[in-house]
Amino acid sequence: MKLKLIAAAVALFSWTASASAVYVETNEANGEDSLQTILDGITVGGSSSIDVNADQADPDDVWTNTDSGISPVRFVAEIAGNAGINSFGIYDPNNPGTMFTIFGGAATPGALADFGLDSDGSVFADLGGGFSDTGVDFSSTDFGFFMSTAGNTFYSQTLLNPNGGDQMVAYQGGNGDSIDLPGFGNPSPWTEGGWIVAFEDQIYSQSDKDFNDLVVFIESAVPVPEPGTLALLGLGLAGLGAARRRQKA
Repeated sequence: MKLKLIAAAVALFSWTASASAVYVETNEANGEDSLQTILDGITVGGSSSIDVNADQADPDDVWTNTDSGISPVRFVAEIAGNAGINSFGIYDPNNPGTMFTIFGGAATPGALADFGLDSDGSVFADLGGGFSDTGVDFSSTDFGFFMSTAGNTFYSQTLLNPNGGDQMVAYQGGNGDSIDLPGFGNPSPWTEGGWIVAFEDQIYSQSDKDFNDLVVFIESAVPVPEPGTLALLGLGLAGLGAARRRQKA
């Protein structure tokens, strides 16, 4: 019975972790490298252990800094007609109009920046000239990612996007891969503290769904669990505990 309870708990957690996966197109009929090809291309010694459809992180809506409180961000790829105007940055989940741009339209693969949030929500960044207070203040230390393009801004929080579409996917390391990022210089392990974040730059329902339009690598950041997911998991575990107590009785 104990093993059954553990299995049920794992199944419940797995269900919550995969409930919102979005389809990523891997066909390259348009002649562009797919997101899967991009990940395979930065992987040393073979194909990536990541499957862009099966291994999406969930949740990936809201994030926070970890470790030192500073998150390095490296521009990996941008395959888009709007490459010259697309921009990437962070925003305040409690006030999405409060934003800070990390990479502008002129950024190219290999570009590097660092950002972090102080305990009062102040955004600090190093875009090449040393760390400084950007003058942008968030309401907390949480943040989301955004991509701005021609006529639209897309957010990591799906509820902020047109038709509630999922415009961003994220993938966590820790599977034993080594990667060679543009501009990095040397291959290094892709640890669980590193994330690939990739955006689709057209409204999802009208797009080619390739998510290769802007790809970045981020370290020392972690998704914030969604309250609804935690509540659901808590209810499920409580139910399993009650069943266990009844079994003992």
